[in-house]
Amino acid sequence: MMKFVPEKVIDEVAEGLGSSDVELEATLKALQSHQPALLSFLLEEENASAFSESERGFMIYLLAVIWKSCLEVNGPQEPIHPDALSEAEEQNWELLEAVQAKRFRERLDVFFSGASQEDLLAFLEDCLTEDEEEEEGPVSKEGREPIFVLLKSVVDCLDRAPLAGSLS
Repeated sequence: MMKFVPEKVIDEVAEGLGSSDVELEATLKALQSHQPALLSFLLEEENASAFSESERGFMIYLLAVIWKSCLEVNGPQEPIHPDALSEAEEQNWELLEAVQAKRFRERLDVFFSGASQEDLLAFLEDCLTEDEEEEEGPVSKEGREPIFVLLKSVVDCLDRAPLAGSLS
Protein backbone atom coordinates (compact mmCIF):
# COMPACT_ATOMS: atom_id res chain seq x y z
CA MET A 1 0.00 0.00 0.00
CA MET A 2 1.35 3.39 -0.87
CA LYS A 3 1.34 6.39 1.43
CA PHE A 4 -1.59 8.80 1.28
CA VAL A 5 -1.25 11.38 -1.49
CA PRO A 6 -2.54 14.70 -0.09
CA GLU A 7 -4.51 17.34 -1.97
CA LYS A 8 -1.65 19.86 -1.62
CA VAL A 9 0.73 17.63 -3.64
CA ILE A 10 -1.96 16.85 -6.23
CA ASP A 11 -2.78 20.55 -6.70
CA GLU A 12 0.90 21.49 -7.10
CA VAL A 13 1.49 18.72 -9.64
CA ALA A 14 -1.72 19.57 -11.53
CA GLU A 15 -0.73 23.22 -11.73
CA GLY A 16 2.81 22.40 -12.88
CA LEU A 17 1.67 19.96 -15.56
CA GLY A 18 -1.24 22.16 -16.61
CA SER A 19 0.96 25.19 -17.19
CA SER A 20 3.91 23.53 -18.93
CA ASP A 21 3.65 21.35 -22.02
CA VAL A 22 7.36 20.57 -21.64
CA GLU A 23 6.87 19.27 -18.10
CA LEU A 24 3.77 17.30 -19.14
CA GLU A 25 5.67 15.74 -22.06
CA ALA A 26 8.60 14.79 -19.78
CA THR A 27 6.21 13.29 -17.22
CA LEU A 28 4.44 11.25 -19.90
CA LYS A 29 7.79 9.94 -21.19
CA ALA A 30 8.80 8.92 -17.66
CA LEU A 31 5.37 7.38 -17.11
CA GLN A 32 5.67 5.39 -20.33
CA SER A 33 9.06 4.00 -19.33
CA HIS A 34 8.20 3.19 -15.66
CA GLN A 35 4.52 2.25 -15.96
CA PRO A 36 3.93 1.34 -19.63
CA ALA A 37 0.65 -0.46 -18.90
CA LEU A 38 -1.07 2.71 -17.65
CA LEU A 39 -1.09 4.69 -20.91
CA SER A 40 -1.80 1.55 -22.93
CA PHE A 41 -4.76 0.81 -20.65
CA LEU A 42 -6.31 4.25 -21.21
CA LEU A 43 -5.61 4.27 -24.92
CA GLU A 44 -6.51 0.69 -25.84
CA GLU A 45 -8.70 0.56 -28.90
CA GLU A 46 -11.99 0.03 -27.08
CA ASN A 47 -11.37 3.06 -24.86
CA ALA A 48 -9.77 5.24 -27.51
CA SER A 49 -12.77 5.06 -29.82
CA ALA A 50 -15.22 5.75 -26.99
CA PHE A 51 -13.77 9.19 -26.26
CA SER A 52 -13.30 12.39 -28.22
CA GLU A 53 -9.82 13.74 -28.83
CA SER A 54 -10.24 16.38 -26.11
CA GLU A 55 -11.45 13.71 -23.65
CA ARG A 56 -8.45 11.48 -24.42
CA GLY A 57 -6.09 14.44 -23.98
CA PHE A 58 -7.71 15.40 -20.68
CA MET A 59 -7.65 11.79 -19.49
CA ILE A 60 -3.91 11.56 -20.26
CA TYR A 61 -3.31 14.82 -18.38
CA LEU A 62 -5.25 13.47 -15.36
CA LEU A 63 -3.26 10.22 -15.53
CA ALA A 64 -0.01 12.21 -15.55
CA VAL A 65 -1.16 14.19 -12.48
CA ILE A 66 -2.13 11.01 -10.61
CA TRP A 67 1.09 9.18 -11.42
CA LYS A 68 3.42 12.10 -10.73
CA SER A 69 1.62 12.87 -7.44
CA CYS A 70 2.01 9.24 -6.35
CA LEU A 71 5.66 9.28 -7.44
CA GLU A 72 6.41 12.45 -5.46
CA VAL A 73 4.92 11.02 -2.27
CA ASN A 74 5.99 7.37 -2.57
CA GLY A 75 8.88 7.17 -5.02
CA PRO A 76 8.98 4.69 -7.91
CA GLN A 77 6.73 1.64 -7.86
CA GLU A 78 6.91 -1.76 -9.51
CA PRO A 79 5.29 -1.76 -12.98
CA ILE A 80 1.60 -2.54 -12.91
CA HIS A 81 0.46 -5.57 -14.89
CA PRO A 82 -2.25 -4.94 -17.53
CA ASP A 83 -4.41 -7.73 -16.03
CA ALA A 84 -4.49 -5.91 -12.68
CA LEU A 85 -5.87 -2.82 -14.43
CA SER A 86 -8.57 -4.84 -16.22
CA GLU A 87 -9.59 -6.56 -12.98
CA ALA A 88 -9.77 -3.25 -11.10
CA GLU A 89 -11.84 -1.73 -13.91
CA GLU A 90 -14.25 -4.66 -13.84
CA GLN A 91 -14.69 -4.35 -10.06
CA ASN A 92 -15.27 -0.59 -10.34
CA TRP A 93 -17.92 -1.05 -13.04
CA GLU A 94 -19.66 -3.65 -10.86
CA LEU A 95 -19.73 -1.17 -7.96
CA LEU A 96 -21.08 1.61 -10.18
CA GLU A 97 -23.73 -0.56 -11.82
CA ALA A 98 -25.23 -1.29 -8.40
CA VAL A 99 -25.72 2.43 -7.71
CA GLN A 100 -29.27 3.75 -8.04
CA ALA A 101 -28.48 7.48 -7.85
CA LYS A 102 -28.80 9.54 -11.02
CA ARG A 103 -26.52 12.54 -10.35
CA PHE A 104 -22.82 12.18 -11.16
CA ARG A 105 -21.40 13.10 -7.73
CA GLU A 106 -23.94 10.90 -5.92
CA ARG A 107 -23.13 7.97 -8.21
CA LEU A 108 -19.46 8.28 -7.26
CA ASP A 109 -20.12 8.16 -3.50
CA VAL A 110 -19.77 4.36 -3.61
CA PHE A 111 -16.06 4.78 -4.43
CA PHE A 112 -15.29 7.02 -1.46
CA SER A 113 -16.34 4.76 1.41
CA GLY A 114 -13.15 3.24 2.72
CA ALA A 115 -11.03 4.77 -0.05
CA SER A 116 -7.38 4.93 0.95
CA GLN A 117 -6.61 7.62 -1.65
CA GLU A 118 -9.60 9.87 -1.10
CA ASP A 119 -7.82 13.08 -2.21
CA LEU A 120 -6.91 11.55 -5.59
CA LEU A 121 -10.51 10.44 -6.12
CA ALA A 122 -11.81 13.86 -5.04
CA PHE A 123 -9.41 15.48 -7.53
CA LEU A 124 -10.80 13.28 -10.34
CA GLU A 125 -14.38 13.93 -9.30
CA ASP A 126 -13.79 17.70 -9.24
CA CYS A 127 -12.07 17.66 -12.63
CA LEU A 128 -14.88 15.66 -14.20
CA THR A 129 -17.81 17.54 -12.64
CA GLU A 130 -19.00 20.26 -14.92
CA ASP A 131 -18.93 23.78 -13.69
CA GLU A 132 -22.37 25.34 -13.98
CA GLU A 133 -20.93 28.57 -15.41
CA GLU A 134 -18.63 26.92 -17.91
CA GLU A 135 -19.61 25.93 -21.36
CA GLU A 136 -18.94 22.32 -22.35
CA GLY A 137 -15.68 21.29 -20.63
CA PRO A 138 -13.14 18.86 -22.10
CA VAL A 139 -15.34 15.92 -21.07
CA SER A 140 -18.88 15.16 -22.27
CA LYS A 141 -21.61 14.12 -19.86
CA GLU A 142 -21.38 10.60 -21.31
CA GLY A 143 -17.61 10.50 -20.92
CA ARG A 144 -17.43 11.41 -17.24
CA GLU A 145 -18.27 8.06 -15.64
CA PRO A 146 -16.12 5.91 -17.96
CA ILE A 147 -13.15 8.26 -17.50
CA PHE A 148 -13.63 8.25 -13.72
CA VAL A 149 -13.81 4.43 -13.68
CA LEU A 150 -10.67 4.07 -15.82
CA LEU A 151 -8.65 6.51 -13.71
CA LYS A 152 -10.05 5.13 -10.42
CA SER A 153 -8.81 1.72 -11.61
CA VAL A 154 -5.35 3.22 -12.15
CA VAL A 155 -5.43 4.73 -8.64
CA ASP A 156 -6.46 1.35 -7.19
CA CYS A 157 -3.56 -0.41 -8.90
CA LEU A 158 -1.02 2.26 -7.97
CA ASP A 159 -2.27 2.10 -4.39
CA ARG A 160 -1.56 -1.66 -4.30
CA ALA A 161 1.69 -1.62 -6.29
CA PRO A 162 4.82 -2.34 -4.28
CA LEU A 163 7.51 0.31 -4.24
CA ALA A 164 10.32 -0.45 -6.64
CA GLY A 165 13.53 -1.88 -5.22
CA SER A 166 15.65 0.45 -7.28
CA LEU A 167 14.77 2.10 -10.54
CA SER A 168 17.48 4.06 -12.27
